[in-house]
Amino acid sequence: MGCLFARNVKKENEVDFKEKVYSWDLKKKNEDKNNFIIESLVNEERIELPGSVNGHQFLIQNCEDSSIYILDHTNTVTIYDCRNCKIILGPVKGSVYIGDCQNCIFVIACGQLRIRDSRKILAFVHCETQPVIEASSAISFGSYQLQYSQLEEHLKCANLDNKKKNWKVAYDFTPLQSETNWKFLENDNAYNYVEDPISSEAMEKLRSCGVSWCNIEEVPRGSEGALFCDG
Repeated sequence: MGCLFARNVKKENEVDFKEKVYSWDLKKKNEDKNNFIIESLVNEERIELPGSVNGHQFLIQNCEDSSIYILDHTNTVTIYDCRNCKIILGPVKGSVYIGDCQNCIFVIACGQLRIRDSRKILAFVHCETQPVIEASSAISFGSYQLQYSQLEEHLKCANLDNKKKNWKVAYDFTPLQSETNWKFLENDNAYNYVEDPISSEAMEKLRSCGVSWCNIEEVPRGSEGALFCDG
């Protein structure tokens, strides 16, 4: 007759398998998701420096009359319900979704771009696929012109090919018969629309990252800082 408690006795050679916990797993669990959300800014300037996002998803929502720089690579970015904002993004591996935004300027390098329920949008874009708009009007596209010291590294992290620009042709899910909802800007420059920061702190952060705007007409092909600026 077997012992009542025999099932609780380990065999001599039995191995107790436990899932290993690594330090990087703990670090990932402890990361605060709020670090990757910017919301409810009014007349503010916010700059996320290289290394602050490091490939995470990012959310920007409910902002007004503000300037936002994400100078890092991200996985996806959602931008919702923003008014009169200037939003500048480093390379985004996946999609950028812009919804319910008005009178905003964007500088975006991404795998996919979708703009929905928005109007009066100016987007300087580098996109791996054809940008898509839906239920939107007065959308203008230009070429991506941002430059900063770690841009090339972040492009590699996001697996973006600088030859796939796709900013001159967009796909409109809700076209009008009489006119188009979008147009492209052949020779316009981002620095004509994105003013320098007002605060000295924000300006110093941008300088520390080597932020500049490529001038399409002045930067020669193949020169340093000419990424995406040759048309």
